[in-house]
Amino acid sequence: MKKLYQLLVFVGLSQMLFAQYDVLNTYVASGGSFSNPDDYVEIKKIDPTDYSVTLLNTIYTQSVSDLLIYRDKMFVAAADSLIAYDLKTGTRYAAIAVSNTNKLSVVNNHLWLSRQAGVSGPPADGIYLKVFNMEDLSLVKDVEGIPADAAYVNFCGDFIYVTVPGDWSSTIGRIAVLDLSTYTLQRVEDLGADAVGIYNIYRRGDMLWIVCKTPYMGTNGSFVAYDPANATYEVITQEASFGFGAGMDVENNRSFLLYNSTIAYYDFNAQTFTAVAPDPGSSNFISYASAAYERGADLLWTNATDYTSFGTCKVYNMEGEELGSAEVGISPEAMGFHYKDDSSIEETAALSTSLYPNPAKDRVVVTTNQAAVISLFNANGALVDEVHSNGVTILNTRDLAPGIYVVRAQQAQHSSITKLIVQ
Repeated sequence: MKKLYQLLVFVGLSQMLFAQYDVLNTYVASGGSFSNPDDYVEIKKIDPTDYSVTLLNTIYTQSVSDLLIYRDKMFVAAADSLIAYDLKTGTRYAAIAVSNTNKLSVVNNHLWLSRQAGVSGPPADGIYLKVFNMEDLSLVKDVEGIPADAAYVNFCGDFIYVTVPGDWSSTIGRIAVLDLSTYTLQRVEDLGADAVGIYNIYRRGDMLWIVCKTPYMGTNGSFVAYDPANATYEVITQEASFGFGAGMDVENNRSFLLYNSTIAYYDFNAQTFTAVAPDPGSSNFISYASAAYERGADLLWTNATDYTSFGTCKVYNMEGEELGSAEVGISPEAMGFHYKDDSSIEETAALSTSLYPNPAKDRVVVTTNQAAVISLFNANGALVDEVHSNGVTILNTRDLAPGIYVVRAQQAQHSSITKLIVQ
């Protein structure tokens, strides 16, 4: 009877986890033709069941920097503005003017916008990182002290980490470290010439995994494995051309990225690269403008363009088979997924938690519907481990004694308790 109960718990939690990974729609932001000043930014919605495309909105500017979806909200950073959409209604609910936009991230339930030098030079106010309220895009904080063009933001423990690639002439990669509670700069670390092009930053357990783009006229790409607990790092150089990161698959230990004109994944266990999406036609000046890994369904979405006449979205499985395609507009520079929330979770708790696998042996993936502090307690109530999570984190259970543990997800106003069995 006990085994049956544990099996039911395991199945129930697995269903909760994967229900959150069902994609309602995929959104693509295209910037239009570089040579046509009247070709504006378009936001298009793709139905994943038949790959049909509908136009959601037009932003009357000439380029797009990023698109980010957080639950039922979508944010688009265009050349001179930041726009917020309610995906339940398909309407725009906020917009502000902001120059020198770069990349978007969500940390601590705030929207973070990195900034970069543009055609008119660096930001006039010298601010390379801004923090906004997601409800109305009101300014929360201008982060002072970031020395140059910033890219992506993530956090681990009590600190926030910001990749600082600098402009096109930069010869080093840097990472800025902020206090998680005050958003103030603590230090800027120089990771050296091998980390030039530092860009996407992901959580991988208690480590940060960073993709560094190959610089102009360069021949090598690199990863940075950064240990926040000890402020140490290792730069892993590869004899290959790297571009943007396209997501992490924490369950299967894979990192997706633009790799030698293909979209490939790096297998952490085998330490090998496998191309999933082929070269779209680099010899004819066709390249990937964006790509994203769809978790749960285990699919790769890609957007290729020649930046003058077309932009095509194609979907591949992990065997490299093309499953569908859609025309999405010239220069499709950004994309994101609107995942379906499990309605039963929303009805029963403001903060929900799922564990996979459960029972666990070596590790457990903890998924929450909001950023939270994840605490692990043993049967005696003693704290075993604690980390900050922005939605998905991995707890190491390899060295724990078999038995029953409790995983608590905690926010300022909400918490949830989930039983974990370690074998």
